[in-house]
Amino acid sequence: MKNNLTNMMGLDFYLSSISVKKYKEVKEQIEPSSIKTTPLLSWDIFSESASEQIIKIRKEREYQSFLAFTEKYSFQNNFNEIFSAHDFEALVMTNLEKQIVWVSKGFKEMTGYHQKFATTQTPAFLQGKKTSAAAKSRIRKRILARQAFSETVINYKKDNTPYTCEIHVYPLFNETTTHFLALEKQIA
Repeated sequence: MKNNLTNMMGLDFYLSSISVKKYKEVKEQIEPSSIKTTPLLSWDIFSESASEQIIKIRKEREYQSFLAFTEKYSFQNNFNEIFSAHDFEALVMTNLEKQIVWVSKGFKEMTGYHQKFATTQTPAFLQGKKTSAAAKSRIRKRILARQAFSETVINYKKDNTPYTCEIHVYPLFNETTTHFLALEKQIA
C-alpha cells in the first residue's frame, strides 16, 4: 500500500510527509548505492556528438536544397565529387555577372548577413581593407577563365569582424558555364 501511495504521490510529497526515523528506514530504497552519477565529461562527449550530428544534418539539407535549386538549370557537374572533396559552412551561388543568386542558411551563421540581403549583391560586399588585392585579382582571373579554384581571403562579417575564409569555387555548367558555386568555410 505504501509503495502504491508513493507512486501515486510524487516522491517529493511523500518524503516531505514522513518522519526522520521513517526516512532513515526507506533511504536505501530511495538512494541506492549502486547508482553512480554520470561524470560531466560524458555529457560533454554526448553534447559534442549531438552538435556534430546537427551540423551534419544541416549540411545535408543545404546540399539537398542546392540540388533542388540547380535542377532548374540542368547542371552537369558531379556534385557528389565536389561536396565529398570539401567541407563547408556556407554555399554561395553566383551568376556570370558575379551577382549572388542563392546562399545557404549557413551563410547567415557564418557572416551575419541574411540570405535576402546577400541575394543580388556581389561577394565583394564581404571584402574590406584587409582583403588582399592579390587574392581578389586571382579570383577575378579564374572566374573570367571559368576555372575551378581554391583561395583563402579575408572577408568581413556584418559586424565588421574580419575572418579568414577558405573558398572552393566551381563553374556550374550545362552546355556552357552559367553560374559558379562557392563552398566557403571560416578557418582559424
